Amino acid sequence: MANNLRADITGLRAVAVLAVTSFHIDYVLLPQLQFIPGGFLGVDIFFVISGYLMTMIIMRGLDQGNFSVLKFYQHRAKRICPALLITVTVTCLFGMLVLSPDELEMLCREAGKALMFISNFYFAHRDSYFEAGAFDHLLLHTWSLSVEWQFYFVYPFALLLANKFLSRQNIARLVSVCLLASLVFACVYTTIDARSSYYMLSSRAFELLFGALAYFYPLGRNSAAQNALQRLACKLSPAAIEAFGLLLIVVSIFVVTDQNGWPTAASIPPLVGSYLCIAANNQRSWLRFSVFQQLGLWSYAIYLVHWPILAYLAKFFSQDMLSTAFLVIMLACIFALGAIMHFTVERSRAYGYKFLGLYLVLLGGSFGAASADGFPQRVQNQLYYWQFATYVDVPFPRDALAHKLGASTQQPSFLLAGDSFSRHYISDFIDRGFTFIAITQPGCYSAHSYYVSTPDAVPDSYKNCPLLYSDLLREAQQHPDIPIIRAQRWGDEYDEVIKRNPTGKEERVPMTTDVVKQDLYGMAQDFKGHNVYIILLPRNYDQPYGNSQALFNLKLLDNIVSNAIARRIIDNTSANIDSHEVNRTLIATIEDIQKRGLIKDAQGKGSMHYIDPSPAYCHGSQGNECELLVDGVYPRFDPTGHFTWAGSIAPNSLILKEIGLPQGRVRTDFSPRDVPHFDD
Repeated sequence: MANNLRADITGLRAVAVLAVTSFHIDYVLLPQLQFIPGGFLGVDIFFVISGYLMTMIIMRGLDQGNFSVLKFYQHRAKRICPALLITVTVTCLFGMLVLSPDELEMLCREAGKALMFISNFYFAHRDSYFEAGAFDHLLLHTWSLSVEWQFYFVYPFALLLANKFLSRQNIARLVSVCLLASLVFACVYTTIDARSSYYMLSSRAFELLFGALAYFYPLGRNSAAQNALQRLACKLSPAAIEAFGLLLIVVSIFVVTDQNGWPTAASIPPLVGSYLCIAANNQRSWLRFSVFQQLGLWSYAIYLVHWPILAYLAKFFSQDMLSTAFLVIMLACIFALGAIMHFTVERSRAYGYKFLGLYLVLLGGSFGAASADGFPQRVQNQLYYWQFATYVDVPFPRDALAHKLGASTQQPSFLLAGDSFSRHYISDFIDRGFTFIAITQPGCYSAHSYYVSTPDAVPDSYKNCPLLYSDLLREAQQHPDIPIIRAQRWGDEYDEVIKRNPTGKEERVPMTTDVVKQDLYGMAQDFKGHNVYIILLPRNYDQPYGNSQALFNLKLLDNIVSNAIARRIIDNTSANIDSHEVNRTLIATIEDIQKRGLIKDAQGKGSMHYIDPSPAYCHGSQGNECELLVDGVYPRFDPTGHFTWAGSIAPNSLILKEIGLPQGRVRTDFSPRDVPHFDD
């Protein structure tokens, strides 16, 4: 079978799969390196190759008068569907053993879209390869297969129709016009909607048509010269043409980036390079060597298996757990699995109606599993345990107004105010039996001189954000003897703030440490006579991927595979986490306020202190060796860097101790029992 293949195209496949696999290893597992920023071009190269081969198959069939659309689709299905079905099935079966119900539901939904070859539409409305959450989609890479199949649904009929009315030369011209139109559309659409443009056939058609050009306009001394490029190529050897094409591809892989979206005009050089490599038809290709030929033969299988493996690794293991040796072994395993799939699945073409039936059954099964909510019965008491492993955004209004929590008949023990970094303490405070007044709104910075709100955080009530500070001041006047706790994301989330102006004119200024200082000094003046406690930003772990949430899911699943992976993770449940830079400003300013007595009233009452919650879970000589798990199971932080309910317990104990309040009922176990009720 391999003897009938062109060695240059097979070798070009190897270049493509090496580029895209290396890019994904680099991007998903080693994002700090970014040594091949244009490795994603491997998919573009595959498109060019596919466009050439499909054009050749269709046009040769038309020339010989024996082209059959039905046989065309049968051959395409036998080439693509078996390996895809195996990949999707194994990925989902493994997910049954290691994924939470929500994750498995999403995977099975993606599986159905992939098997229907419409996953590009699905992913166009979700994360792209260039976003942190991409690895959550274990079948994200199937978008390119969907684009190809959608091309197959249109292209044969377009050539059939063109062949009835146009000469070969005019068909080639028509293809060229379509290529230019698609290229212009893609460049414009990328500036409008970069994510959709990346996944849509309308923005990718020109890449496939570059392959068609290689069929209609071959290069080399034996080719009939129809244009200036072909006449120039007649003066060059096929080896020289191919070498120049490879140079364009390699340089692009190391130079091109996705910063402006994709595809753009920057895609032209690597696509031209791919065209040159194919059109040159170099019989003594630079890529004829055995290693390129083998990787090229296995390229489709390698492409299929590489992304689920990388995504599972990223889900379960953090970067510091992946040594160079481990990555080399993992890459070898990807190639080995690709080879095995090639020899056991791809090389066979004995797929008939039985396979079609199996394909349809598994397609229906994928949607059935998604409809079954990912089989939550695999996890006992999942909903109960999960509430302790996440940032529980407690069910009371997030409107920057005052709300009394706890027992309505008791007097409040303290005031708590701030954004979501104050809310993440609330669940445990209520669980301890405290009654207190909370004035919070996610994404809201509201202080003496400045305020700002993130509209996306609370779309319906973010306009109340300026009122948060005045509400806190009013409640403090009504409860002069209780401590005030201010927990806030100080500065690092907000690029700019709005200066309070009596005239009502909005004046935006950059968020700087001077803004924080001014607001703290203003707070000292406004809250004279009160005891104010500023909670420093905790040392938090909000890496784009980590292992604490995964470990929690694995522990709940409690099967042979999940336990084996959990044992590998459990030895890596701490991390060195630096303190936030803004904490230095908070400490210095608060110490100055306290030293100068700026918050004391005429009777000498009032104080301002800072509390660092990090020592509750961080140790070591520099205090930066931080535990990421509670009881060896529950994540201390959620993916956004907030404390989980379980993670907030130790910091709350430290905060209450510093303030001088009783500890209340401290939760020491997480066995199922009634969840505390949140009164408003």
